[in-house]
Amino acid sequence: AGGGATGAAGGSEFHFGRKKMASRIRKVLAAGVVGGLLAAFASYAFAQDKIMVGGVLYGRDSQYWRLIERGMTDAAAANNAELTIGLNGRQLATEAQVVEDMMTRGVKAIIISILDENASAAILRDARDRGIVVVEDGTHLKDKTVANYSVEVDQKEAARVVGAEMVNYIKNDLGGKAKVGLAVLPPQNPQATDRNGSIVDMLKELPDVEIVAQVNANT
Repeated sequence: AGGGATGAAGGSEFHFGRKKMASRIRKVLAAGVVGGLLAAFASYAFAQDKIMVGGVLYGRDSQYWRLIERGMTDAAAANNAELTIGLNGRQLATEAQVVEDMMTRGVKAIIISILDENASAAILRDARDRGIVVVEDGTHLKDKTVANYSVEVDQKEAARVVGAEMVNYIKNDLGGKAKVGLAVLPPQNPQATDRNGSIVDMLKELPDVEIVAQVNANT
């Protein structure tokens, strides 16, 4: 979730601490993705040959997913693995096809940010039944018997970091008064409640801040 605020004085826009925020988020995401890949590689620690690993992303249309891909690429290189990336385009049918293609190509592990906590289970259960290591990255299935490993960034904490930057800006640069518009995760995203709710709760602590709009963004 991200946001914009306009203060009463000067009508200025803000983009809170982009460089600092990007640095923090990059470290968190890189640690999470590398952790997931290392978990996958652990099952093949004694393999002689380079293994093939699949990574499934929503897209490459935001910094978030580009950072995830960078983390996967770095971890694969560090562990002498061949990485193939697939994009689900935020479509369940495409997600299933990407996973099926990776199974056909002979990947030994799939690291995936799932689209739906229920509907994504069938194709990943098929992958696990074929002996492929399944690693959930960031979003998770309700059925905890499918994935071999799960990697999670604390969504509430990530939101609090963003929210704190927003609150500090409003207090220090806008005199504590602002009208705020939020571009939030859509409700079907499993992270939406924690991410969106934490930011809204922090903004509500400021009595002279009004949230005037919340618009669902791409996930």
